Amino acid sequence: MSVHGVISKLMHAERGAVLVMVAVWMSSGIALVTFVIDAGHWFEHNRHLQLQVDAGALAGAGSFNGCFSANKAAANQAIENAARKYSGATNSPPTGATGPTGPPVLNAQVNNKQNVTVVVNSQNYPNNGGADNTDPAGQPCQAGYIDVKAADTNLPWLFAKQLVPATVAHARVSILQVASLGGSLPLAVRDVNPLDVGAIFINEGSGNAVLGRQDLTAGTNQLLNGVNVTGWTGGPVSVSIPSGASQVGVVIALCSNAATCGPSKGTAWLTSGSVAAVCGELYVQCWNNGSSGLDFIQGYSTTGTGTAAAPILRSVTLTPGNCTDNSAPYFLLNGGCKLGVQAQLDFGITTNPATALSATVSVGPCNLSYSSSTGTTSTWSASTCLTVASGAGQAPQTLSWSTGTGRGHPTGTFANVARPFANDGPTDTQSYPVAYMQVSQGASCASGLGNSVPYGAATNFCVGVGTLGNLRVAADTTDPTQILKFIGSNGSHSGAINCGGTNLYADIVGGCTNAYKRNTGESCPNTTIPADCALIRTGQKVGQVRQGMNDRFVPSSVCPANNWSLYPNIPSGDPRAVPVIITLSDAFDGSGSGYVPVTDFASFYVTGWDGDSAVCSGINEAAPAGAGNGTIWGHFITYVGDLGSSTGGSTCTFTASLSPCIPVLTD
Repeated sequence: MSVHGVISKLMHAERGAVLVMVAVWMSSGIALVTFVIDAGHWFEHNRHLQLQVDAGALAGAGSFNGCFSANKAAANQAIENAARKYSGATNSPPTGATGPTGPPVLNAQVNNKQNVTVVVNSQNYPNNGGADNTDPAGQPCQAGYIDVKAADTNLPWLFAKQLVPATVAHARVSILQVASLGGSLPLAVRDVNPLDVGAIFINEGSGNAVLGRQDLTAGTNQLLNGVNVTGWTGGPVSVSIPSGASQVGVVIALCSNAATCGPSKGTAWLTSGSVAAVCGELYVQCWNNGSSGLDFIQGYSTTGTGTAAAPILRSVTLTPGNCTDNSAPYFLLNGGCKLGVQAQLDFGITTNPATALSATVSVGPCNLSYSSSTGTTSTWSASTCLTVASGAGQAPQTLSWSTGTGRGHPTGTFANVARPFANDGPTDTQSYPVAYMQVSQGASCASGLGNSVPYGAATNFCVGVGTLGNLRVAADTTDPTQILKFIGSNGSHSGAINCGGTNLYADIVGGCTNAYKRNTGESCPNTTIPADCALIRTGQKVGQVRQGMNDRFVPSSVCPANNWSLYPNIPSGDPRAVPVIITLSDAFDGSGSGYVPVTDFASFYVTGWDGDSAVCSGINEAAPAGAGNGTIWGHFITYVGDLGSSTGGSTCTFTASLSPCIPVLTD
C-alpha cells in the first residue's frame, strides 16, 4: 500500500473518537455521581439539622416551669442551655454543660461535629447576623416560646460549596395555656371564682321588692375574720327605705356565667328583673337564706310622739361587744361571743323613763340600762350581753318593753329589731363561700354601720363582701397541703366524674379519655364538643380510689420521686403533676345523677393518697389533718408539661394561674 493509502486509512479510523467519547461520558458520569453524592450529603445534613433544632426546642421547653419563679434570668438561662445542649450547638456552649473538659453536646451533626452554629430567640439565622435574644418578643420567659435557629456552614461539598454555602433549620416551641384538656384525673374540684358579685337591697316585708342594687368590684386577698378571703366592695348606692319597711335584707349574688358576667359584660345580669329572677339565672348563686338578706337593715320612724302605753321604736343597733370578727356585730364567722345592744324608744317624756315610768327594755335575753334622752327619745344599752350560738345562721332579735308597776302594767314587743348572722367558724357551712360581710353608710363609706336607718330620706350604702375557698396555686414549698376528695358529704355525690372509663378505677389509672373545654355559658348537659359539662359519677367507691391511685402512681411497685421540694421547677413529665377539672362551688349540691359545668382547669401535685402502697413510705407525704377515706393530698401548682391529648390556646402568661400550660411545636 502506498504511503497515501496508509495515511487515508488512519484518517478514517474510529478508535480515537471512541476514546474521546468514552472520556467525555466518564467525566459526565463522575460529575453526576458527585452531584448525587453532594445532594445526598446536603439532604442528610439538612434533615439532621432539622432534627437537631427540633430536639433543642423541645428540650428547652422542658425547663419553662422556672419561668413561674421570681428569678427569670436563671430560668431563661436554663431554657437556653437545654436548647443548645440538645441541638448539637458547637458555639456558645451551655454554661457548665460542655466545653473542652465537659460532657459532650448531644445530637452532633453527622460527620461534621464542629460546624453547627445555634442561636436562641434570634431574629436572623446565625449565618446572616443572628444573635441570641434579639427577637423583639424577648427571651423565652418573656416571649412565651423557645425559638432555635441553626446553620451548618461547612458542608462536605466536592465542588459546589460556593453555590450553596450553608444549610439552615428552624424550630419553635410555644408555651400555650390549655384550651381543651385530655387525660384529667376524674375529679371536678369545686372553686369559688366568680366573674362578678352584686348586692341587692330588698324589702322583706313587701314581697322582696327590690329597693336598690350595687355591683361590687374585686379587690386583693386579705385576712378578714381570721381567714384569707377575696374582697369585693361597692358603693355608695342611694337607697330610700319606704315607710313601714322595717326589715330590709341585703342579698349577695355571685355570677360565674362567662356569657353574661365579667368586666366586659356589664351589669345587665344584676340590674334586670326581680331578686328571684337574678338568683335564678344560669350559674348565679345567691346567699340570702331563703329569700331574705344575708345582712339586715332595720328601718324606723323619726316622727310622732309615743306614750307609756304605746312607745314608738326608733333605732336599734348592735355593737361588737367582745366579738373580734372584723365584720361583727351583724355578720359573725365565729359565733359564740357576746354582742352589745343599743336601743332608742320614744315613751313621750323627756325625763328618764326607768324612773318616771318604771320602764324596762330588753333585747332577747339582754336587759338594757337607761343611758340618756334627746327630747322624748330615750337611749338604752348593754355592752356584752347578747350571745349568738356558733352556726345559728340568722338570729332575729325581739325587743320587749314594759312600763308601770303592779297588775295590768303595759307591755309589748317589737319583732325583728336586729338580725345578726352567726356562721360556724372557718368551715363556713352557713353562708359558704361568703365569710365576711358588712354594710356601711355615708357618701365616702365612712359614717359607720348602715344597719339601722330612718324611713324616707335616701341613704348612701356601701357593701363589702369577702369570699372564702378560692383555689390558689402554691406560692412556694411552704404552702399548706391541700386535700381533694373522691368521697363527698352525702352518699350520692363525691366529686368524681364519669369521663370515659368503665368505672372510677379505670378513669384514675388511665386518666379521662373524654376531652373537656371551659364552659362559656351553656346549660348542662349539651352537645358541645369537646364537652364543657362533666357527668357526675355517683356513689362512694373507696376501694376503687385506693387501688386506682396505687396502680397509676406505683407501677411495677416503684414509687415515683416526690419532687415537691423543687417547686416551681417541677420536672416536665413528672407523673405526680396531674390535671384536674374545676367547677362551681355548689356544683355537687343535691343528689342523684347529673352534670357539672367545667369552669377551668388546674394542675395538682400529688404528694400522697389514702391507702398508698408501702413502697411509698418515706417518699409520700404523711396524711395531713382532715384526710380520710378516698382522699388525695398535695398542692395546686403552676405547671408547663405534656398533658397528652390537650390542645393549646392563648400564650401562657407565667403568672399564678390555676390553668396549666403545654408546649406546642408551632414552627
